[in-house]
Amino acid sequence: MNKALCIEAEYQHQKLVIEFMEFEDRIGSANLRLEFKSNAVNQQLTYIRSASWVAYKAIDQFVKLLGKSNLSTLNNLSGCPILEIQKVKNDYWLNINPHDERESLVAEEMKLSILLGPLFPQKLYEAINEFPKWW
Repeated sequence: MNKALCIEAEYQHQKLVIEFMEFEDRIGSANLRLEFKSNAVNQQLTYIRSASWVAYKAIDQFVKLLGKSNLSTLNNLSGCPILEIQKVKNDYWLNINPHDERESLVAEEMKLSILLGPLFPQKLYEAINEFPKWW
């Protein structure tokens, strides 16, 4: 993993890494590897999405909404959501592969909803804004 091409957000026992694996500047997109880890008392979770092409503008929109909205979704190039941060009352949730009307009923996508630490969205927002964008 090349740390220079990664966004890392960590709070308490949770960590999200967004790694830029490939780029296509002509159409303005990147192939992202996502890794989320959560370690709590008596349980641990590691989720890895090894590849997902995402438009640069989708990343920018995700960040914009992360700081202002109750729902911030990161979509792939097909427009399907791959992850979202959702505020419900006073709690923040990380939803991995949230439901999408276009998905197949036989899809083999894992779907996870994980309660985040209260400052995790802010840490993610800061980490993305500190990342040196080239687009």
